[in-house]
Amino acid sequence: MFFTLPDGTPRQRMYEDMEIPLDFVDLTSLPAEIRHSTAHSMLTEWARIPFDLEQGPLLRLRLVRVDPLEHLLCLSFHHAVCDGWSVEVLYRELEHHYSPTGATAPLPEPAVQYADYAEWQRRRLSGAYLERQLAWWRGHLDGVPTSLDLPEREGTVNPAAAHGAQVVSALPSATVDAVAELARATSATPFTVLLSAYALLLARHTGMRSLLIGTQVAGRSRPELHDLIGLFVNTLPIRVDLDQARTFTELIAHVRESAWDTFTHDQVPLETIVEAVRPRRVVGRTPLVQAVFAAPATPLAPPALPGLTAEPLTLAPTTSKFDLGMAVAPGADGGEHTLSLTYNTQLLDDESAQQLVGRYRELLAAVLKAPDADLATALPDRPARPGTTARPAPAEAAPAREEAPAEARAPFRSDLERLLTDLWREVLHNEHITVHDNFFDVGGQSLALARIHARLERRLDRELPMVAFYEHPTIAALAAHLSGDSDQASTGPAPDTASDLRTARLRAERARSLQRRRAAT
Repeated sequence: MFFTLPDGTPRQRMYEDMEIPLDFVDLTSLPAEIRHSTAHSMLTEWARIPFDLEQGPLLRLRLVRVDPLEHLLCLSFHHAVCDGWSVEVLYRELEHHYSPTGATAPLPEPAVQYADYAEWQRRRLSGAYLERQLAWWRGHLDGVPTSLDLPEREGTVNPAAAHGAQVVSALPSATVDAVAELARATSATPFTVLLSAYALLLARHTGMRSLLIGTQVAGRSRPELHDLIGLFVNTLPIRVDLDQARTFTELIAHVRESAWDTFTHDQVPLETIVEAVRPRRVVGRTPLVQAVFAAPATPLAPPALPGLTAEPLTLAPTTSKFDLGMAVAPGADGGEHTLSLTYNTQLLDDESAQQLVGRYRELLAAVLKAPDADLATALPDRPARPGTTARPAPAEAAPAREEAPAEARAPFRSDLERLLTDLWREVLHNEHITVHDNFFDVGGQSLALARIHARLERRLDRELPMVAFYEHPTIAALAAHLSGDSDQASTGPAPDTASDLRTARLRAERARSLQRRRAAT
């Protein structure tokens, strides 16, 4: 669990023992033909319920009976305590405890705990070592655009209304084999070849010649961390300069070197890199990295449980942390790979996303066939689809943040608005925040909100309901609510879509639940 000190600084609280309830749902009373769709919809909504970081638990469990011989075991983690590697560790432990000897042969205690790792990382990332690392990152990112110029869908002007969706297709085995062959010929890895093609696709799609693509690293450089469950993963921006390559072979060499340099500086968290580089912040977009890429070498194997057949169930994402996320995942049987694109619905509709995935397959086939051909002929640029708006090229790029509306630039309407704005800007390290920005779309998250809540209570010398921060996520609305002036925020933007209101209600209900539990203790 996590709590905050009086000054709002977050801290971790650990418990030696914690009982986590198993929620059981029986769908066998429903008609057989709708049970799977019902389970899928129900679990998608269940996975979206916010966590209570202070009270916990940060793991939820649900067992769904579809029929007497088919059950769904569902585990929902908060990302603060789990990553992809952790799921593999969890599977191994589940196998052990489910085996006949699991009860009599307990697992050995880990050599270190997550708190040991956190303390080690805190000591390491300080002083001269940290300064050297940050100096490298500043130099590496110098001159590269920190915002990806992605075309926006026409008529979508509110970043707070963006959600996530995903398209999935197959990458034929012949293409996968050709990627491996080209990787061997260029002394690279298949990941590098696939990433180079993705960089070329983004360059074609945006018109940019220099860009940043994020990828995740495990963050478990020490062997004693391999069997721990926790958040170790880190997202790193890889710089790609298209002017450094005339052919795809040369692009692979450039990406290989850039990625290698990046991975040798992987100990610095992305948040620390952002604080050091201080890119211009854009409402509703992640700083530095808006496009990510992943290509795991092996698939995550489901747990082997005696007497059972375990298969993973994939839920379609309803959010997208990044604007574009391309992934090439190996098939379980070594055959066709899965090509998926998770995207921000503010930028793409389903048809456009499908076309972008198709272009990636086309481009990959072209460069694999002729890797030494001029890149200009690899895949001709296509005109923008009707219904999209192209952003300016980097040389004529518009400011990363659009000019604030007149009411946002006007003087503060109360001292409380000024105080809230100062707190938001201080905690979120964003000097461009206005009174009408949504907290959760300018980098806000639960821990940052806890810090603001604690500092505001101390400044105002009064107890404030946490639920108010979720129900009124802009400075104007929150100030009006806390001051009892409901008309004060009426000049702000209109409420978002029904889906956004549903998300806000989930957040608010979670906050009310937290307050009820506090009142009962």
